[in-house]
Amino acid sequence: MKPTKTFLCGILALCSLSSYAFDHKEVRKARQLQKDKRYEEAIAVYENLSNNTKDVLDDQRYMTLAIKIALYSLKDRGKAIKLAERVKNPERRAYVLMSLYKPETLIEKYKETNFTAWPEDIRVAACKNRGEAYFRMKKYQEALVDLEQALAQQGGSYRDRGEAAKIAGDIYLNNMKNEAKAEAMYRKALAATKGNYSWRNDALLRLSDILLRNKKNKDALAIYQNSKLEKITIPFWKITIARGYAKALAANGKNLEALKQLNLALQTETKPDRKKIIQKEIDKLSEDML
Repeated sequence: MKPTKTFLCGILALCSLSSYAFDHKEVRKARQLQKDKRYEEAIAVYENLSNNTKDVLDDQRYMTLAIKIALYSLKDRGKAIKLAERVKNPERRAYVLMSLYKPETLIEKYKETNFTAWPEDIRVAACKNRGEAYFRMKKYQEALVDLEQALAQQGGSYRDRGEAAKIAGDIYLNNMKNEAKAEAMYRKALAATKGNYSWRNDALLRLSDILLRNKKNKDALAIYQNSKLEKITIPFWKITIARGYAKALAANGKNLEALKQLNLALQTETKPDRKKIIQKEIDKLSEDML
């Protein structure tokens, strides 16, 4: 598991619930230093803030911001790990380090860890992270134990809960060949948020395919109608979701609306070979309407 912006953004989102003691003035100073490419000085500000705070959650936030600079501005993973090791609270230190380890290392270090004993604000993410590591190592049964444990816990961000459900859905669909359980997990992923995140869009498409295969056409249409499709701006997802939505519309006899979605996909697509595929879908649906 390579360190990713998704992991660290998740940590930062989690930490946004920190106490009033968070020093916004010094953080603004550090961000200006970062903007000026004075990265080491920015990191020093966060280290000083960490040294002076007694709040363990604020400490986690400061060090996570410093880690982000080390990873993405300095491209220094070793420095990022050293910064993570400075997080004061042992559970929060371990949690931050999880985002920096490859799957094999993460499992080696945390295989026996009982995350349910960790602070409530990080236990869901910790279970999800270990479950994802098992998933990447193709240890699917172990992954499901952690992912389902993540969903059974109280708290956690919508992103962590949604991603846990989506990964579990993928395992049930692709590895366990259990469409019923996959459907249940994908529904949990969609219920976590209506935001247009990649993991949610992928869950939406996979759930739609399951429902259409099982002739649950109205249910397939409903999941698109209950999503905020008009807010999708990334071309890839705009095209892919439009094509999936068109299938659901056509399955429910709404061919004109389906054509509208396919035309949207065609207009958004820029690659000639892919435009040809979408045009064929339009031509076939048009023929079916005759």
